[in-house]
Order: sequence, then C-alpha cells, then structure tokens
Amino acid sequence: MKRRLLWLDLFRGSAVVLMVCYHFFYDLNHFHLLTLHQNTSLFWRFARWIIVGMFLFAAGVSLVIAHPRPIRMRPLFRRLSLLGAAALLVTAVSIVLFPRTWIYFGVLHFLFVATVIGVFFVEKPRIALLVATIVYGGYLLGIFSVHPLYTLVAPMLHLPRYTEDLVIFIPWFGIFLLGIAFASARWHEALETRAASLPSPRWIRFAGRHALTIYLGHQAILFPLVGFIAG
Repeated sequence: MKRRLLWLDLFRGSAVVLMVCYHFFYDLNHFHLLTLHQNTSLFWRFARWIIVGMFLFAAGVSLVIAHPRPIRMRPLFRRLSLLGAAALLVTAVSIVLFPRTWIYFGVLHFLFVATVIGVFFVEKPRIALLVATIVYGGYLLGIFSVHPLYTLVAPMLHLPRYTEDLVIFIPWFGIFLLGIAFASARWHEALETRAASLPSPRWIRFAGRHALTIYLGHQAILFPLVGFIAG
C-alpha cells in the first residue's frame, strides 16, 4: 500500500490551491472580466512554471514512494489506466470547448508518458539525476528541442498551432526525474519530520490527497460559474 506523507500532501495541496487560483483568473480573462495577458506576462508565465513544476516534482516523488523496489506492476497499470483515461477526457472536453486550441499534450498526457519512462529510473536514482541535468543543460543551451518533432507530426495529426495547455517533454521531464532522485535519496524523510511539527491545514491536506479529482473537476465548476457572472 502506498505510504502517505504529510509533507507531500501539503506540497501537492499547495500546488492544487495555486492551480485553482490561476484558472480562476484565466476564466476571468477568458470572459473579458479582466485583461491579464497570461500568455505573455512574465508574472503569469512564472506562476504557471511554478505550479506545473510542483505537480511534476511531486509526481516523481510519488512514483518512488508508491513503488518500492521492485516495481509493483498491478498498481502501476491501474495508475496508468487512470491517467490515460483522464488525459483522453481532457482532450475530448477541450475539443468541444476550444475546437481551434484543443489540448493534445497537457499535464495528464505528460504524466502518463513520464510515468511509463520514469519507472526505469526508480532503481537508478543517480542516472535519473544525471539525465535531469543533461536534459536541462541541453535545453538551456538550445541543444535539445522537440519543436522539430512537432513540425513533423503536426500536419499528420492535425494538431493546432496553439493549445490551451502544453507541457513540453523537454525540459519538464527533468523536473519529474529530480523528484525521483529526491525521493530515492530519502531526503523526503527530513521534510516529513519537519512537516509534523508545523501547522497543517486540513483543507490543504485534503486537496493534496485528491489532487487528480480536483484537477479534473474544478474547471467544470469555475468555468460555467464565471461565464454566468459575465452574462
């Protein structure tokens, strides 16, 4: 059984709260109640980077905690099935709501692919850290880019030129690998001890434990609510 970690629930729950706030302002902007320029503003781009980074780092940590050596295949397949179904649901809904900018590789799509590849690094944390360094170093130096791949497959798959949510595999896989290396080094144990001595709001712990459900459901409430307010 997966061992629950208080600090991880708090960390992931904080990411969920930030995500809901971000999407609330996104909805206000979408319905022209505010003008925010979220795609170009440095503040909003940095906010998205922080939120996505927190989710992906936590996912890497969770993969190690949930699958102590050796990898437990049945829970892994169950997790992948859930992620795959959720990713397809996000794509289907986005096609209906945003037919010109539908989501083809968002957070859940990324997590599905990253989990499939990441299991091979769970027992090799040093290699995970090395690959994470190479991925980010190469990305910052302009060596690694997935844009040529997009250019190749976009016409065949009829992918939109702009999408409502995109988590590029490089460099984000590096954050996922850092989570694997972090948990494998057992650094999370010190955080767990520290978290036990700090205030831990129940609602944040709840959000952390039900992150996927909230991720899938919060916009189903916020989006029509803001649209109704906007008239």
